[in-house]
Amino acid sequence: MNSGTHYAEYATSQKAEGKFATRKLGFIIGYVVVIAAMLGGSYAIFQEMFAVFGFIFLVLGIALVFFTKRFILPDYKYVIESGDMKFYINYGKRDKLLFTAKIKDMEAIAPYEGEYLDAANASDIAATYDYRGTAKTPDGYYAIFNKDGKKCVVIFENCENAMKQLYYYNKAAVKREKFNH
Repeated sequence: MNSGTHYAEYATSQKAEGKFATRKLGFIIGYVVVIAAMLGGSYAIFQEMFAVFGFIFLVLGIALVFFTKRFILPDYKYVIESGDMKFYINYGKRDKLLFTAKIKDMEAIAPYEGEYLDAANASDIAATYDYRGTAKTPDGYYAIFNKDGKKCVVIFENCENAMKQLYYYNKAAVKREKFNH
């Protein structure tokens, strides 16, 4: 998909913090409850054949964990190509396109910190999308754009190559080009 020199891609994995830590804990508790219920139910119903049915339900419980653990923490990716910035989410198998924004139509591209924070948290923002792997990232950036006629903010982790592409496509919107690492 790389269409020449004006291409950038960045991917990050969600860390278990905030609502994602709660989600992870909920999944773990759910796994324990479901497996314990299956084992307890098999013991109550099939006492004489508990070893066989207990083993079957234990394997089913492990399969449940194996097939659902990818839904706990997503991976995020954005691609800058041909003047578009595309955001994807991935729960283990394939990337799902969330939305596309034209870089030339973005109002602001700035660090998500310090004096730039007021614009990202303005009252006229209809939706905020946060695609950082961690809220503690030193290279958190935001972009303000219009989606379906509403002003939206997307927060993402930026890298030097992506910043060059953002600057190339919309010099007026980029507020800072320096990175913390």
